[in-house]
Amino acid sequence: MPQSRSEVMRRYRQNHQEKCREDARHRANYTYATRRQDGLCSMCGTNRADKASIKCGPCRDIYRQYHKAYREKLMDQIFEHYGRSCACCGEANQGFLTVDHANGGGSEDRRSLNINGSGHNWYAKLRMNGFPNDPPLQTMCFNCNFAKWRFGICPHKA
Repeated sequence: MPQSRSEVMRRYRQNHQEKCREDARHRANYTYATRRQDGLCSMCGTNRADKASIKCGPCRDIYRQYHKAYREKLMDQIFEHYGRSCACCGEANQGFLTVDHANGGGSEDRRSLNINGSGHNWYAKLRMNGFPNDPPLQTMCFNCNFAKWRFGICPHKA
């Protein structure tokens, strides 16, 4: 029985998936490396006025806008799940909030998830894992979170 073209292509991709990925990585690295070496923008290939940067001014602005919107959306999703105010003092300004391990042990948790540092990399991993609550997580403002780490208890609770 003859097979459809889409089925043939699907089977081909399954059988050659790793080689296709490797070829795509090689093409991307080659383009990036050659553009950078030639003093061109790594995104669009135009001449860069600032040779210290790898992107031209317009591409740098686009990149910053995209990632700012990405981080804002990510933070909104995180605080929608874990709470929109500090569990200790009630602060609700999102610029002051962070996610805290209620029982401590944040460093060990991030190491076990193979995350360098914290911030939006950790938040993205939380979202990717379905917003886990084991170990228990809570929203806290940076002041209360720091006081809890430094003194063992927040001054609001003392």
